[in-house]
This record gives sequence, C-alpha cells and structure tokens, in this order.
Amino acid sequence: MSITPEYLKLKLDELRLAYEHDEKRHQEREEQRRFREQIREEEKAQKELERAREEAERQEADYEKALAKAREEALKATGAQLQELTERVKSFEAKLDEARKKKERAISRAQLTKSGFVYVISNIGSFGERVIKIGMTRRMEPI
Repeated sequence: MSITPEYLKLKLDELRLAYEHDEKRHQEREEQRRFREQIREEEKAQKELERAREEAERQEADYEKALAKAREEALKATGAQLQELTERVKSFEAKLDEARKKKERAISRAQLTKSGFVYVISNIGSFGERVIKIGMTRRMEPI
C-alpha cells in the first residue's frame, strides 16, 4: 500500500491550513482579551478619577463652610481672639485653595484619558531571566 505524492502534498497543505486557522483564532481571542482588559482598566481609572474629583469637591465644600464660620466669628471677636480667628481664616483659605487645585487636577486628569504612568517590571518567576514587561496604567496612584 502506498500514497501518491499528490495526496501527500494535499494532506500536508490541509494540516498547515488547519494549524494556521487555529493560530489565527488564538490570536483573535488574545486580542479580544487584551481589548476587554484595556476597557476594564480605563473604566477603573475613570471611576478612580471620579472618586478623586468628588472627594476634592467635598473637601472644598467643607473648607468653604469652615471659612465662612471663621469669618463670621472674626467679625464678632476682638483683641487676642480676633488675631487667633484671623490666623484660622488664613489657614482655611490656604486649605480651600489646595482643595480647589486638587479638584482642578482631578478634572483635567479625567479629560486626558490617554495620560498615565509607564512602568517597567521584571519578574524572573513569571517572565524568566532577562525578560521585562513594559506597561502603562491610568490610575491616579500607580503603586
């Protein structure tokens, strides 16, 4: 019993095409997985930025209330108490200014969706020797 060279060639072509098809399907699944991972990472970064903005707004409102109260008390105070309240007003004004800057940073970060931190890591156990991973995260705190 024997096979013809033409049949052998066709069988090898079939095997090669089946392998290439499987390889393409695997690559497509990997690409879709990476895409879904990127979307999840972006959503996580957006939520983190939103939380930072809300926190900054809350701090700003708290400092505004405290500042208004201190100014009201300063109008009624005299002498040493007035000096102390004036210092408190200045302190609250500085804290309010810092809270506003935090809010502005959070808003600008939210608008720049492609900004983030680039990182380089090496893990011999996962990647092997002399292999590094270069990636990017859009989180507010990259640690």
